[in-house]
Amino acid sequence: MRWVTLALIIVLILFSACLSSTLTPDKTIKNSAELSGTTVTITGTLEKWKCAMTTGMCLDNDPCCNTVSCNLAFVGETGAIILENKKCDGNNCEVTCDIEPGQVTLTGIFKASEEEYLLEVI
Repeated sequence: MRWVTLALIIVLILFSACLSSTLTPDKTIKNSAELSGTTVTITGTLEKWKCAMTTGMCLDNDPCCNTVSCNLAFVGETGAIILENKKCDGNNCEVTCDIEPGQVTLTGIFKASEEEYLLEVI
């Protein structure tokens, strides 16, 4: 009976460790070949990434006339993981994001190619 109890405790410990393991952006990129196409959980700093803005001259009565669009990405030392289905939009006075930039944990399908790393948030 003791062996069964001990075996169950070991299984529960291993199972909980698997459920709670999250990756950093750098660790995800480092293991991109093995992780591509799988569901991963990443914890890191989410940033506005590669913003684009129109460059029209705004009039005094419309100071916010330029549109702004940004990707959201986990940015690490080895590269960036761009969120595939989340972004930021707005104008040169205010930009709002689907997910607030900062320290976050997100789960999604990781996709790696030669050009970029993507996370489709689920």
